[in-house]
Amino acid sequence: GVLRCSVCIDLGPVGVELKPGRAAGKSGLRLNANWPEVNAHTAARDPDSVFHHYRRLIALRQQHPILALGQTTLLLPEHHHIDVVLRQWQNQRWLILSNWSDAIHAVDLPHDLVTRPAQLLLGNGPARRGLADERHHGDAAIALNTLQLQPWEALIVSLA
Repeated sequence: GVLRCSVCIDLGPVGVELKPGRAAGKSGLRLNANWPEVNAHTAARDPDSVFHHYRRLIALRQQHPILALGQTTLLLPEHHHIDVVLRQWQNQRWLILSNWSDAIHAVDLPHDLVTRPAQLLLGNGPARRGLADERHHGDAAIALNTLQLQPWEALIVSLA
């Protein structure tokens, strides 16, 4: 069934550091062998972790209704490795771009989008953090006419 194939089941539960006075309990699920390195405690201390990326993503969604209420248009549906979604709400236009492969892919966007000024709001890698990342400094302008998505990269971009 679906659950047998689920990545979550294959990865096992997230390890947590037990505090004195807390019962360990038994869940019936085994922890991965790398749980001392990959666990909730170390993720909370690492500002580049998936934990903090999702924290920023949730905050962005709470501050900007376009992510929940916007009209969605799939761009480049013929591309097999990248997804490009245009979100529109009121006078705002955002792009959500995702590379689902281990290769670099050029993004060939429609002309009316690449000629607009764009600002990176959030990226999932250290090279492109975006304005929603508290560690971001400087200009967040991003050139859409020459954009190449890195392997497994995801970006949220605001269009002017």
